[in-house]
Amino acid sequence: MKRDRLRYRALAGILALVVSGHAAADNVIITGVGFAQPVAARFDPSHNRYLVSNMNGAPTAKHDSGFISAVNPDGSMAALKWIAGGKNGVELNVPKGFVITADALYVADIDTIRVFDLKTGRSRQTMKVKGARNLQDVAIAEDGTIYACDAGTNLKDGAVFKIVKGKATLLAEGVQLFRPNAIALLADGNLIITPGIGTTLLHMSPVDGKLVDLTGYPTMMMPFEPRSARTAFRRGRIE
Repeated sequence: MKRDRLRYRALAGILALVVSGHAAADNVIITGVGFAQPVAARFDPSHNRYLVSNMNGAPTAKHDSGFISAVNPDGSMAALKWIAGGKNGVELNVPKGFVITADALYVADIDTIRVFDLKTGRSRQTMKVKGARNLQDVAIAEDGTIYACDAGTNLKDGAVFKIVKGKATLLAEGVQLFRPNAIALLADGNLIITPGIGTTLLHMSPVDGKLVDLTGYPTMMMPFEPRSARTAFRRGRIE
């Protein structure tokens, strides 16, 4: 299956998946299957499934009860708790945004980036992000550099971190980020960020963290497959 654009809703344990490019019969609404505050969904082409992160608790509480669900393309549940905090040696508190690589899953979890094997779901690596308070999303460059956005606890402490070989450094911080909610890499190597407040996209240099305001581009028209706890819960829809 090709990597199709994904649209989804995540509200009160309901997930609606609309896969562009497929017949209308493939458009499904999934509910009543055990989702617990589903936040993000992405297609895993290597295993022909969708992965869904579930907070299952307060957004910044370390309760070790978050989980990742695996959903078949037809909407049937492959494994509700494919990866689950507190089981099989896994710690997973509040999984939010994540990114899928050829063989791994990188998950933003409060102040930590957790890496899981994409085939087995086993924990592979844990990277603490010093200074992080409320990580929302993660992106990975071709050279392996990781970028993570943090909504913080108020408008002043939103941040973007750069992680190289497991070591995190602060790339940008402050009110100008509007509590960043989702992050991705553009083809030119720069970062694009959707804020948790407002509808203006932010274009950021991965070198010095300087911003170029993309005024006029609403959040709903982000040119990448988005995920966002804030966007999902506040607007009820991501495209």
